[in-house]
Amino acid sequence: MESKKGINFFLLIIALIVGGAFFKNVELSTLTVQEPALTAVYFVVFVASVYLILKDRKQKS
Repeated sequence: MESKKGINFFLLIIALIVGGAFFKNVELSTLTVQEPALTAVYFVVFVASVYLILKDRKQKS
């Protein structure tokens, strides 16, 4: 019997929180950021967490 697992809940929560903080720091109308260094950290963590979610999801299927 094959075990079906869903998305990693911990990584999903991280992606949602960091993604929200990232988009809150970016002014989309002028494409400027309030704090460039912090926004870069948010972006890297967001991309890494989404990559790990997709990688984990691909291996399970």
